[in-house]
Amino acid sequence: MSKFCESCGAQMEDNASQCPTCNAAASAVNATANVAEVNNTTATEDVKNNIDSGTVGGATSPATTSSNNKNNIIAIAAGALAFLIFLSVVVSVLGGGYKKPLDNFCKAFNKEDVKYLVKAYPEIFVEEYIDEDDLEDDLEYSLDKLVDRYGKNIKLSYKINDKDKIDKDDLEELEDNLEDILDETVKISRGWELEVEFTVKGKKRKRTKKVDVNVLKVDGKWTIFELNPDTIYYRFT
Repeated sequence: MSKFCESCGAQMEDNASQCPTCNAAASAVNATANVAEVNNTTATEDVKNNIDSGTVGGATSPATTSSNNKNNIIAIAAGALAFLIFLSVVVSVLGGGYKKPLDNFCKAFNKEDVKYLVKAYPEIFVEEYIDEDDLEDDLEYSLDKLVDRYGKNIKLSYKINDKDKIDKDDLEELEDNLEDILDETVKISRGWELEVEFTVKGKKRKRTKKVDVNVLKVDGKWTIFELNPDTIYYRFT
């Protein structure tokens, strides 16, 4: 290991007491060792800092890249899920809401519960025109007859084969007819004429029949008309 003169910079022997060039007294300055030590210390600290920050030599470490990619994938997936939920709500509200009364009509048979039939009809119609007890009796009677023919565990399902939009004039006519029956003011804002394929299935057999059904949006709620438990009973027995 060599040392150098502080006065003129000339190289000196390790055990020299003065500079052979300028005769200055040696101060034991080991420049080579100091420079190396400083450089090594700085390099070590830089590497440590780079590791802590996730970069080595100006590049992102593999572990950090993997973590960032994972976070990006999670963010993209969350965004996609949120969009799908939003889309399903829009479709339900704007496009598929008219199916709700048909769902409830079938549930009434499948669950043997009249409350689903009540949900399928306009609220004012149930309150003013239909007796819920009579409706429950109709449901029980229809189910008994279906069980006799098709067997136990009756399941009613449907498929919409075709639909036609009810125009404004026909909606107004239906609105007037309903107001005459109920002696109440109602608002029918939208409507569809549907060709529905109902299927009754029991333990013994199953059968499919086509039924024309009107679904109307009455006072903001999608409902059914001219479809009741007797309709299924007469068509399928």
